[in-house]
Amino acid sequence: MPFQIAKLDIKDPLKCLTALRKSYKNCFLLESATRGDLRLSRYSFLGFDPETIIEIKGKEAKINGKKTKITDTFKLLDKYSKIYKCNSFFPFCGGLVGYISYDSIRYIEKIPDTTHDDIKLPDMFFGLYKDGIVIDRFANTTYYFSLNGFRLDEVEKIIKNGENDSNISHLTGIQKLKSNITKEE
Repeated sequence: MPFQIAKLDIKDPLKCLTALRKSYKNCFLLESATRGDLRLSRYSFLGFDPETIIEIKGKEAKINGKKTKITDTFKLLDKYSKIYKCNSFFPFCGGLVGYISYDSIRYIEKIPDTTHDDIKLPDMFFGLYKDGIVIDRFANTTYYFSLNGFRLDEVEKIIKNGENDSNISHLTGIQKLKSNITKEE
């Protein structure tokens, strides 16, 4: 399916994210940086409902919940990063978004593993996003884009239903945190 875009009437990325989070478990908001003026980013990129979820811990990957053994973590990520390519005037239009943890250095360097895994998070977590929203503050425009499976009607309905919700406290999901080291350590 070809790259498709449609204009949206959205200006506030946080309100948009709030609405999307109510319908989709996995969402993101990325803010672009501009050279010089750091007060305002040009673009806000929003993604939701990834087609594929990749969780990596040690030599095991879970792809959409299905466990598999892996020998080369970065080859796996490279394979998925090449699934969707687009030629667009947007600097980002879908693909892999996620994180690589600090401890993932062990995939590259041989260093001692003296830590205790007390938070049980994946070393790497990525979603493969095939569609999303781009807010361009300089051009004062917002677009929905899709690389596969145009869901404009669904997305517009979700955002419209969440338009008047200004409560963003549920976005973080942060519980009370407790340090795993003492002040002396």
